[in-house]
Amino acid sequence: MSRLTAEAQNKIRRLVESGRIRSGVTVVVVNSIFTDILRAWMAKPGAPPKDEILILACDAQAEEIWAKEGIAVVAHVTDGSLWDLFSKRHEVIAVLCEAGVDAFHSDADAFWLRDPREYCRSLPADLVVSQGTALPPEACRAWGFVLCTGFFYTRASTQTAAFFHSVAERIGRCDQAALNLALLEARTAWTHRSIPSEKLSYRGMRWDQSKPDVCISYYDQPVFGRSEPLDINLCLLPHRLFSRLGPTHETTMVAHLLNEKNEEWRRHIAALRARHAEGASLPWNNEADSSSARHPAATTRPRA
Repeated sequence: MSRLTAEAQNKIRRLVESGRIRSGVTVVVVNSIFTDILRAWMAKPGAPPKDEILILACDAQAEEIWAKEGIAVVAHVTDGSLWDLFSKRHEVIAVLCEAGVDAFHSDADAFWLRDPREYCRSLPADLVVSQGTALPPEACRAWGFVLCTGFFYTRASTQTAAFFHSVAERIGRCDQAALNLALLEARTAWTHRSIPSEKLSYRGMRWDQSKPDVCISYYDQPVFGRSEPLDINLCLLPHRLFSRLGPTHETTMVAHLLNEKNEEWRRHIAALRARHAEGASLPWNNEADSSSARHPAATTRPRA
C-alpha cells in the first residue's frame, strides 16, 4: 500500500499557507468512479460550499474534473486497490493537523442533509466521530459500538496529528479497524450520559440475547471518551443525527446509510469491483488485522 506522496503533502501545506484552505475544511477522497456520487453529495442542502472543500483525487481523471470546477484538489494516484483509496484520509488529516487546520472528513456517500459543522464544533472533544456498525468486533464487544471513518471532525493539535499518523502507519486492509483498534489499545474510556436508545445486531435487526451476535448500542445523545495515553478527548455523535443504519429523521444531519444503498450506488460499486479485481470484497464488509506503529507530530497548537 502506497503512502501519501511528498508532493501531495507539500501541496496541502502550500494551500494552507496561501489561505486557499482554512480551518473547517472538509476533506473528501475520491477517484473518477465516484464522480456522480460526489456531485450528488455536493447538491445536498447541508453540503459545504465548494471553496471549503479539499478533494484528494486518486486518479488523473478525478483531478482534472474537480480542478476545472475551482475546488482545491490534491493528486495522489493510489496503488489501484480500494484499501489504498480509503486509507489516505488519515494521512491528509494528519498533515492538516500539523499545519494547525481543523478539518472534517466525509465519505462521498455520507450525505449532509443539514449542515453538521456548527454542531460538531460545539462538542468539547478533539475528535468527533459518527457511529459505525460492528467493525472491528473487538471494539464493538468492548464498547458496545464502533467509530465510523465515513464522517468525523478533528481539532488540530500535536496530539491529533500524531494519532492520525499512527493510524495511517498501522492500516492493513481496513482503515476503520485500524482507527478503532488504536483507540482500544490506548485504553479509551467512555462516559455514557444516557442509556442506549436501541440495541441492534450487526445487520440492523433488533438484538436477541439468545442469539450469538455482536450487540450494537445506539445513542440519541453524544457519548464522550478519553484516551489518557494519547491525551485525546473523543465524542461519539448521536446516531439519530448521524445515521448509519437508518431510518433518517427530520433532525438527521448526515445520512451515511449502510442498508439503503440505491441502484446508482450499486452500479458504482460494481464498477469498482470490475476495476480492482484484486479486491475480493469491499472495505465495509471485511475485518482486518493491523500492526501498530507511531509517527510523532512536529507542530504544536493550543488544545481546544
